[in-house]
Amino acid sequence: MKKIILENGKEVQINEESYKELQKAIQEDYIEKNASIGNYGFLGYMSKYRQKVKNTIRKNNQIYVNEIFADKSIFGDYCVFIKCKFDSGCEFGSNCKFDKYCKFDSGCEFGSGCEFSSDCKFGSNCKKTKPYWDENGKHE
Repeated sequence: MKKIILENGKEVQINEESYKELQKAIQEDYIEKNASIGNYGFLGYMSKYRQKVKNTIRKNNQIYVNEIFADKSIFGDYCVFIKCKFDSGCEFGSNCKFDKYCKFDSGCEFGSGCEFSSDCKFGSNCKKTKPYWDENGKHE
């Protein structure tokens, strides 16, 4: 038996199976509302095993880890990307942060104030809306 505490402060006992079901439901609900969470890995391995994700809804304050995004995916403001790969034509809101090893095909568009690590790779015709500063504060 597992003991849980409800919002009103009352303690209740539930069996192990119910506890695991509740734990899974809470985790799925959190991920759906807050972020796309995954394991940390290498981009080279990602393309072999991961399917491309098509982002069709602009969401703010999202965290993406080890995702591969399909052509013309869209993202909201203040998003964080860690080791992600993007096809061409992806569109990003303002103030997004990109970790090193992010790769972009041609035609990606970025809003103002986005931050890029020095190891990010950009295809041709990627557009960074001015003003843009790199990680060392240098203005382009």
